[in-house]
Amino acid sequence: MVNKIIKVYLPSISMAFTMIILMSGIRNWLVEKELNDFVSFSFGLFGLLLIIHILIELIGRTNFKTYRSYFITKTILLYPITMFLGIRFKWFGFSVTNLIVCTFIYLCVMAGIQRYFYRLEMINVDEINSLLQNRKNKK
Repeated sequence: MVNKIIKVYLPSISMAFTMIILMSGIRNWLVEKELNDFVSFSFGLFGLLLIIHILIELIGRTNFKTYRSYFITKTILLYPITMFLGIRFKWFGFSVTNLIVCTFIYLCVMAGIQRYFYRLEMINVDEINSLLQNRKNKK
């Protein structure tokens, strides 16, 4: 059941939620001819996520010796971009307190995403090992 939650339900809920928010924002923009704060935030966040994933793809093309060095490099490189856009789009004000809180949130999100993909990879490894073991037992 945990495998199904991780592999099916979580991505499905995330994609559906994202599409609903974006479609609602586009409808709001077309019908009302203006963007409210939530729609502006949603579009800005979507743009940030696109930029982040393009950069992750580019960073991923580098041959790192360990996954840990890849993760640390990615986290360090994406941090200033995320903070800059957060301040630029006025998602939070520039103050020491906000910077500390947002840094904590950023690190928690990055760790959570890392944990999710690590868990997903371990599920895949277990499935492949199980298939190999079954194949070996049949011989």
